[in-house]
Amino acid sequence: MRFLLINIALFGCLVLKAQPATVRFDNELKANVVVTKVTDLQLFTQTSTYSLKVIRSISFWEDEPDSVSLYTLRSNGIAVYLKKKRLAPIEAPKEYTEYTSNGSFGFGVGLEYGGFGTKLSLLTAKPVGLFVGLGYNLEGLGYNVGFDIKFTPRKTTTAFITAMYGYNAVIVGGEDEKTYYGYSVGMGVKLTGKYRQKNYTSLAFLIPFRDKEFVNYAKATNQFVIPVLFSVGYNLGF
Repeated sequence: MRFLLINIALFGCLVLKAQPATVRFDNELKANVVVTKVTDLQLFTQTSTYSLKVIRSISFWEDEPDSVSLYTLRSNGIAVYLKKKRLAPIEAPKEYTEYTSNGSFGFGVGLEYGGFGTKLSLLTAKPVGLFVGLGYNLEGLGYNVGFDIKFTPRKTTTAFITAMYGYNAVIVGGEDEKTYYGYSVGMGVKLTGKYRQKNYTSLAFLIPFRDKEFVNYAKATNQFVIPVLFSVGYNLGF
């Protein structure tokens, strides 16, 4: 037990040991400091705290800091020197950019997917994409063709607006069973992984402009018609 406590104490001293260093900033100024801690955003010293964004390089005079601190500094584009020897830089992980994808093929539920079906999207003019959806709409084959425009296509979460033409209403069962076609517009959000992920989940709210025949039929039969539709799907980028 005594041996264990001694080892824990020694380990704690190594982790918390201050590191003398010279910090050079983007404005060409420099400061001799004693580094006590490094986080994803800041460098802590015995007297001050600095944002990693304003640091150009840091040179440690004596002992080597822990590997996590070294990785954090280097992945933020900071040149790190150990006893005047520079360590190799590390390229920070890049966020997903849809511009690396030519399109996607997905599965989902909603007008964009023809009901219960699939959707093929092609990125044509940045950030505009064209798509066609094909599926089963409970009465038969359903389809929609349209486009979407993304507001922040280089982010992992991006809002978009969309417009399409195709099926947007259906009567199921009985002699009046029929599919109706028209325009639909809406908006939604696409969610993707953080690093270089081409796959994404799409969520959207859609407003259909329905055929007058369908509207009159719904009124005549006292049927409630949902004014806003919802779609969800998972898409695989290529």
